[in-house]
Amino acid sequence: MLFTKNEITISTFTAILSNPIEYLKGVGPQKGELLRKEIKVYTFGDLLQYFPFRYVDRTRIDKIASLSGYEDFVQIRGKIINMVVMGRKQVEKTGGYF
Repeated sequence: MLFTKNEITISTFTAILSNPIEYLKGVGPQKGELLRKEIKVYTFGDLLQYFPFRYVDRTRIDKIASLSGYEDFVQIRGKIINMVVMGRKQVEKTGGYF
């Protein structure tokens, strides 16, 4: 069986999946090291088979009135009317008023 130039053979696909993770666009050596260390992702194939244990839906916008205070993560939308810097130099935090 002959393959055209645009078809990928199984061996080519396997070779791509065995590439080190730092060769993926946007990863680089530092992020590659972090991925290997933290979540044990070494190759492109490892990344395809990695499923995080937690997922946060960042598309949902909550209304402040509907919050109970027990949520792990919330996302609200508003207009900041004032910014305040609190704390000392080494532990400064920026806060805002809606």
